[in-house]
Amino acid sequence: MEYGIRAGFKILRNYMTGYHGMVAKRNTVQSIIEKWAPPIENATNNYATFVADKMEISRYQKFTFSDRKKMIDLVDAMIQVECGQKVDRAIIESAYDMV
Repeated sequence: MEYGIRAGFKILRNYMTGYHGMVAKRNTVQSIIEKWAPPIENATNNYATFVADKMEISRYQKFTFSDRKKMIDLVDAMIQVECGQKVDRAIIESAYDMV
């Protein structure tokens, strides 16, 4: 499980860096979730609101990949939406540390 979560962090890092400058950066919950779960297939705004609420930030507040707590909070909330369950936070923290 840890390596799957690590892969998710790597994808999110690419979103947030703009694939190392090749495209626009996605550095808010709203912009990240719009890419991850596009509105054509998902209730994107509801998803983004849930994640931002769990992170205790605005959907439009900017943050960086190096903000370990926010990234772990982001992925923790995304796992809840995607899988319908919680994962031990220590596993998510370890996955972030492997990136």
